Amino acid sequence: MLVIEILRGTPPWVFALLGYLAWRGAVRLKGGTSTPRRSAIVPMVFIVWGLSGLFQHDGNLHDLLLPWLAGCCVGMLAGRLIEPMPGIDRAAGLLHFGPSAIPLVRNVLLFCMHYFLHVAAALDAGFAPRMVAWDLLVSGVSAGYFLGWAIRLWRAWRAAPPAVPRVAGS
Repeated sequence: MLVIEILRGTPPWVFALLGYLAWRGAVRLKGGTSTPRRSAIVPMVFIVWGLSGLFQHDGNLHDLLLPWLAGCCVGMLAGRLIEPMPGIDRAAGLLHFGPSAIPLVRNVLLFCMHYFLHVAAALDAGFAPRMVAWDLLVSGVSAGYFLGWAIRLWRAWRAAPPAVPRVAGS
């Protein structure tokens, strides 16, 4: 059966990445608290993955850049509008996330789009050139989504009350 062959041909790290992304998204279903550094792991995965999509294809950089930038612009807008913003506690250096299904849906959806485009390209070499533009678009959306959210978060962090300095001897 084709599905079983596809799954057998998928490297184990792909399943590990899917598991991690689904787990991180599921954690957000109930909300919680995290440091900015820990909260940056999933965005960095998608930003790096999105940027790597730009450089893994052969061709004229101008032709590759156009669909990637279009996807990045759409992703930045979506990341700024859709992604829930955490509460910010600069004094404690923490982000407080409310319960949301958006991170789980977002992580699995972006992963599946990348995965299915690569599978489609691998199944039919004649289909691969058409998949390049779609893969570049999805790569741009992935990177842009988290860049848009990160810019919004950075601005909110800077606008939050700063940490109160400790006075020696108190």
